[in-house]
Amino acid sequence: MKQWKNLNRLLGEKIENVSSHSRLLHSMTVGVRAALPAELAPHCTIDGYDDRRVVLLVDNSSYATLIYFHQQEILKKLNEEFTERTGCRFKEARLIVRDSD
Repeated sequence: MKQWKNLNRLLGEKIENVSSHSRLLHSMTVGVRAALPAELAPHCTIDGYDDRRVVLLVDNSSYATLIYFHQQEILKKLNEEFTERTGCRFKEARLIVRDSD
């Protein structure tokens, strides 16, 4: 019985970590979309990040080309709003075209 309690506690912590990370990525996506022109915003989603790079998923290569020219605004917005929460100072944005399948 004690093993189940430990397992439930461990799983609860892991689920909370995943949930918290998911909420952060969603907040970052909202921030990025606010930094983009309205016609580009719905076509870009934050996929993840590491110490200095943020990964953006983009719907297709045409949007990726247009969003590429807004990288500095995106990085500025993310650094202003999320440096404290992520512990990262973003210097680079990597754009990945979302697979259409």
